[in-house]
Amino acid sequence: MVQWVDEEADHASEDGASNIDDAPQTFVVDLVSALRGYRQNPNEVFGHLVAAALASRSAQDPVTGAEMREAGGSVFLIRLMVDSGTLNTADPAVHTCVQDAVDALVPTKSKELNPALHEYLISFFALPFVRLSYDQYIRLKASGAEYVSLMLEYPHVLPAGYFLSITYLNCRALWIVNLLFLFLNLVVTCICVVAFIFVLGDWVTSSAETQSYGFYTLVLFGCGYALHLIALTYFVRYRQREDLYEAPAGVAAPSPFSAALPVLPLFDVMCVVSYFSALRKRKRIHAHNALACSRLGGLCYAMMYAVPQLFAQSYFNDAITDLPDAAQHRSFFTLLRGAVTAQFCVAVLRCAFQLLSYPSINGLGFARFNVTYERFAIDRHPAAAHLLHAVMFFVLEVNAYLVTASTLQQSTSGDACASLSLLLIGANAVSMILIVVTYVAIALARVSVTRVSFTCVPIVLLQGVSLAAGLAHYRKEDCSVFQERVLKDAFGFGYLCWGVYAGCVVLWLVWLCLWAAYRACRVNLFHQAGWLSASCRERLAARQRQGAAALCADIAARTVSSNSSSSSSGTTTESA
Repeated sequence: MVQWVDEEADHASEDGASNIDDAPQTFVVDLVSALRGYRQNPNEVFGHLVAAALASRSAQDPVTGAEMREAGGSVFLIRLMVDSGTLNTADPAVHTCVQDAVDALVPTKSKELNPALHEYLISFFALPFVRLSYDQYIRLKASGAEYVSLMLEYPHVLPAGYFLSITYLNCRALWIVNLLFLFLNLVVTCICVVAFIFVLGDWVTSSAETQSYGFYTLVLFGCGYALHLIALTYFVRYRQREDLYEAPAGVAAPSPFSAALPVLPLFDVMCVVSYFSALRKRKRIHAHNALACSRLGGLCYAMMYAVPQLFAQSYFNDAITDLPDAAQHRSFFTLLRGAVTAQFCVAVLRCAFQLLSYPSINGLGFARFNVTYERFAIDRHPAAAHLLHAVMFFVLEVNAYLVTASTLQQSTSGDACASLSLLLIGANAVSMILIVVTYVAIALARVSVTRVSFTCVPIVLLQGVSLAAGLAHYRKEDCSVFQERVLKDAFGFGYLCWGVYAGCVVLWLVWLCLWAAYRACRVNLFHQAGWLSASCRERLAARQRQGAAALCADIAARTVSSNSSSSSSGTTTESA
């Protein structure tokens, strides 16, 4: 296994043994013998012998495919040979051995992946001839954001001829669109703040009769501020540390404590700065988490600030009878209604796009690492369920408004339209209890998000009962005042929330049908690319070939530079 080579045999001539220690000696470890020794005794000693054998190799004496076969399929030994940088990449046997090692690392039928898989794939993906099958791509895409980032860093490994979502979610055009939506969210938030200030000032300065409504507005704003800060601080805790898999971006992550100022949207500004800086430094995971922080902040703002304020102002303007006509339907209230509607639409659309498009994320949109394999197939794709639970909070606010407004109107109007008001109070109160129980089960009991989403069925039925009751009593004379004050202008935004929630329920049902089709026929309609045109598949394959060619050229350039530097250092050592 170990051979001693005397490079200058005549150095020990007539001087005898006195100068033999001064002769340059080279110990060469036979690679094949070292590999066989490690296979028989897989310990640290033989591992060092293999490393020593590889250290004596160079580009002029590369590792061949016949020598790689002596590794016996050991992924550890093959990685040692790959990391040595002395592979004969033109040898087809080398390609076969490395590809077999990758296939062994990423099985498509095994339930669990090796926790050290990421470190191994970094070495193997750097080789330009390594490829992934479509099933392996799907498995890695759902196993953690670190694997998604790795496949994007080495695009030549991606399977050709398929629609690969990760390549389009990380293209430059979508980055620009995300930046535009970041600024749009910032602008809409600022408009909401300005509209609130104008509405508050209008209540306070209009007349003495309306100053109490300004006080109610301010109290509601304070409660929303506290809930927004608490919710944002709690949710950001679920962001995992991306520094373990990606070098720090050099920019601090958006802190939820920057939302402590109730008027200035500093948190949104920090999200914009963090996302832009991460893009400039090509930190994909940092950029994704900064974008998730912005989406989460916009959703929390709509939930805690905007929508409750809109319902309160709608009730003050449309349901209160003691307001003078001059105090109703001011332009400031119209501005607030438009700003809150825009905030709601932007927040829900961004949340839906994030949850339904990006792989390896949690329910809040943050990147997940080293994702464990779910036992049941229905739990492996919870995006539709997460979206359903996010929109459900707005339904909770709609129910709270209907219960409060119906109770207040019933207390002032007596027996007029008692059947409708009692029906609305009962149906929406039960719906609120179901929604609260669902959230408590998700937060505390750690139940399956997908399974607990079946509570949407009775919630939808109860919302249907409320809507049907309002339509049934629409033409009754004793309910005309109640309809005018509670279910018309004041409840316009509530119908929008109901419509969005119904759309999410339909999407959830479609997902269940697709999952049932997969269980029955083993046909994954989400991932098949048969609907793509031939020209589209050719463009995808050409793009991946261009990426592979560029990577090969880069690897060749680095190999030449490393060989030249090693040869120059070897010459310097020899002369010394």
